[in-house]
Amino acid sequence: EENLKYWEQYVETVVGILKGVKLVATFNEPMVYVMMGYLTAYWPPFVKSPFKAFKVAANLLKAHALAYEILSSRLKVGIVKNIPIMLAASDMERDKKAAEKADNLFNWNFLDAIWSGKFKGVLSTYTVPDSDVDFIGVNYYTASEVKYSWNPLKFFFDARLAELSERKTQMGWSVYPKGIYEAIVKVSRYEKPIYITENGIATLDDEWRKEFIVQHLQYVHKTIEEGYNVNGYFYWSLMDNYEWREGLTPRFGLIEVDYTTFKRKPRESAYVYGEIAQKKEISDELIRKYGLKGP
Repeated sequence: EENLKYWEQYVETVVGILKGVKLVATFNEPMVYVMMGYLTAYWPPFVKSPFKAFKVAANLLKAHALAYEILSSRLKVGIVKNIPIMLAASDMERDKKAAEKADNLFNWNFLDAIWSGKFKGVLSTYTVPDSDVDFIGVNYYTASEVKYSWNPLKFFFDARLAELSERKTQMGWSVYPKGIYEAIVKVSRYEKPIYITENGIATLDDEWRKEFIVQHLQYVHKTIEEGYNVNGYFYWSLMDNYEWREGLTPRFGLIEVDYTTFKRKPRESAYVYGEIAQKKEISDELIRKYGLKGP
């Protein structure tokens, strides 16, 4: 919390430099940072403490509110939230309730607090400034499978990556295109414009990447047809990137990067994505080759 004054200086400095920018997000995937840094200890600062995790999340909400106050008179200000779909591991009522609990804890507790000013922690509720957003960025990749746990340190649920098929991405994720539809529908509860700010696949199989893009965009199109306020879609990623602790191994890019020479070469999927963007539609041919029947 003592770093908020430095955050304020940073925001003031950045907004003075930015030119031609109309949309800005205060944070990207705040709850992923909290979970990976303070619950699983996979990322710095490598802490395992639910109490510290919720305190950090509350401080991120304070930082968002501060940035929104500074920026909102000059820019459209949003926040980007990763939305994994929480699937119950079975039809048992306790697993269904566990999935609902995981969904609320990871996906909605943080976003709700932006407007309510109340962030629910482990044993207490943190008071944070009432704030707002002008849009919500949705990052969607995969689904998690949730079952009941007796362990209170796990919040009485056990969540792990959903095993939806034998085929996995280089991140070990199953592909669940319908999840992007479910994420958009759920986020629409806030009645804010929605942007898909990240959606992509790590694979060396570019045919699979084409399939991924077409099928996920079919579901995005379905939400637009149904009247949901989706304003844009950004594939992750333009180029192969450094992926946190996985390093350079996962290949997300529409553009292939040779990490020895740094030569860049567009993959075929880049042209598929480009065709859809240019024509503002998914052609019948692309649907026939890569799409789903009537999502």
